[in-house]
Amino acid sequence: MKYRVPSYFDTFRCIGGACQDTCCAGWYIAIDEATYKKYKKVKDPVMKKRLDKELVAKKGPVSSEHVAKIKLKNNRCAFLSSEGLCDLYTHLGEQYLSQTCQLYPRTFNQVNDTLECSLALSCPEAARRILLNTEGITFKEEERAEKQVVISARLAVNPQKPKGYQDYLLEIRQFLIERLQKREDPFQLRFLKLEAYMRELDHLVRIGALKKIPSFIQERTFNERQNKTIVSEASYDERAYIILLDALKSMRNGKKWPSPSYEAFYEEMLQGLDKEGGFNKQQFEKGCQIYEETFLNSYSYILENYFVNYIYERAVPLDGETLLQSLAYLKVYKQLIELHLIGLVLHHESLTKEKVVNFLQAFTKVFDHNELYRKQLIKAIENK
Repeated sequence: MKYRVPSYFDTFRCIGGACQDTCCAGWYIAIDEATYKKYKKVKDPVMKKRLDKELVAKKGPVSSEHVAKIKLKNNRCAFLSSEGLCDLYTHLGEQYLSQTCQLYPRTFNQVNDTLECSLALSCPEAARRILLNTEGITFKEEERAEKQVVISARLAVNPQKPKGYQDYLLEIRQFLIERLQKREDPFQLRFLKLEAYMRELDHLVRIGALKKIPSFIQERTFNERQNKTIVSEASYDERAYIILLDALKSMRNGKKWPSPSYEAFYEEMLQGLDKEGGFNKQQFEKGCQIYEETFLNSYSYILENYFVNYIYERAVPLDGETLLQSLAYLKVYKQLIELHLIGLVLHHESLTKEKVVNFLQAFTKVFDHNELYRKQLIKAIENK
């Protein structure tokens, strides 16, 4: 089968109990139908009793990938030992791990006849592999032996006979990734150009000029190489950050975030931004300057890798109902990340690449695995 593989994928190895976080806490663990049937046939009396107690059948619609879940105890999988090891693996063997547990943090999408591999940034080791690559992410296509995997999305595209912009997924996505990786430009300018291009593409769709998308991409790519692209200077939308900060406070009110690591980063961000008990304009502007000088000037490749992986893994722009909705999701994530990093740099007075990677992993674990959080944040921005 044909595979599309990012450069970080094959180098990943789970580090098990040496990991500072665990993939067995902070979210429920879905159990697929085949594994569920195995659990019902377990002979070991101790494990059989535990499985009967800790498995919960899924309510509502089920699929072959999700028929049950494992209960959480203190926000941790009921089968996670005090040493950070899996009791199912230890007592029953690897063949008794669910599809989710066998594959995570690996994710797979299928585009036509190609299986696209990626890693989820919510895994600390995956985050390091993805984000700390100073050379940037590259992709290769090759034939590999077919393996049984859980496919997150199946996408059929046909740029030869397009019925919508979705048929140009591969062309648009590659164009956006190349723009983000154009390191001759500062990172903020690259992102600003990406926004402008997505708006232009949306305009072509709205005026019915769908088939002009390939020539648009070719023209803009040529202009980029000739440095003829002109956009306004990058700036920080202070009002958007205030809205997002208020939304985060509202979401956090009354209960802690599901990730203790993110909870700590959130509190440090607030301490950095809210030294006077509220949003301080001068403090924020100072934070923007320090953020640019101490982080972006040295480590912008981390954000580049984050958003390249975001665009690839989510099949941007197909993650929204329209190009503009896809752009809205992208912008909210960028503004959220910047809001946190500016608060953190004010709290610590500098940022190390290790701290930023740890933050992005914790951030991803909270916001990528809870659709409600993202919807609330998008709604807050749309209602501004």
